[in-house]
Amino acid sequence: MKIKIGLAAFFAAMAAYLVYQLGGQEAIGRLGLTFGSDCKVKQPLSAAPVLAEMVAISEANAKGWKADSVVVDILQSKLRPDGSAEYTRLTSYSASGKATMNISFSGGNLRCETNRSEPDPHAATAPNDFLRDGAALYKIAQAHGQALIDKGYTIETRYWIPDTKWIVELHKEGGTPQALNIDVDARTGAFRTVRAD
Repeated sequence: MKIKIGLAAFFAAMAAYLVYQLGGQEAIGRLGLTFGSDCKVKQPLSAAPVLAEMVAISEANAKGWKADSVVVDILQSKLRPDGSAEYTRLTSYSASGKATMNISFSGGNLRCETNRSEPDPHAATAPNDFLRDGAALYKIAQAHGQALIDKGYTIETRYWIPDTKWIVELHKEGGTPQALNIDVDARTGAFRTVRAD
């Protein structure tokens, strides 16, 4: 029991020292923990931001956090025809900070948080000119899955850096796995393949 108390006191002291020396957020990052914070850049952002808006606000916050940060992952759930979504999350990786920043939007709330991260082997080759048109992704889903959309299936999109592609999936409401999987070239927006499950 004394040993456990001693270890707890030691780690508490180390945490306090890091907070004092580095400041709260950086200290938490060094400890490998997650913290939520107000995003420094919140505007301009509409009530239902489309994908291009979310990428812009994410890059503004991430670059302000670490200048070398790059977008490495994007997820949109329940994509709408105008390119907005019920939930959007973007992840940027910083090699210098060995950390990621997640920026999410849902229910009118914008949230930023950082996490310590293992090196991302794909970050160095992440393109800056990837497709940012959520409405175009919705149209691709329509072109290949309108019958499913008419039945109430929802659209989820994922930006996948290793293959430089957008993955467009159609799901039953609240259901997995996907009923339709569409690959789209992330740079040009060109359709690649479609797979029905």
